[in-house]
Amino acid sequence: MQVIARIRYEGGLLMLPSRTPYDVETLCENLDWYTARHREVQLEIDRYHYRVVRGRAEDGACTQCRHARATLTFVNGTRVPLCPGCARAAVSSRFAHWPPDAARRAHVG
Repeated sequence: MQVIARIRYEGGLLMLPSRTPYDVETLCENLDWYTARHREVQLEIDRYHYRVVRGRAEDGACTQCRHARATLTFVNGTRVPLCPGCARAAVSSRFAHWPPDAARRAHVG
């Protein structure tokens, strides 16, 4: 398992460790900051690539918990808007615990 996450943005690249809960928290804070500044960034983690967009679902709800407001949308074939807590959980699990039907429901053409 790779432990380095790469955030690619216009004009640069940020490489961060992503093994411990603190590392994941720092990674998510940086995703939030860079998407606020650049609107979207590329995230590479464990050889998976995601486009991360600042914004939320049309209805505003997180795809995973359905309770909190989504702030980041992860795109890899489908659009998955997540709240900060679910984004941390997804990144720390390397997106392994996403139910397949949730990703399909979140698909926006």
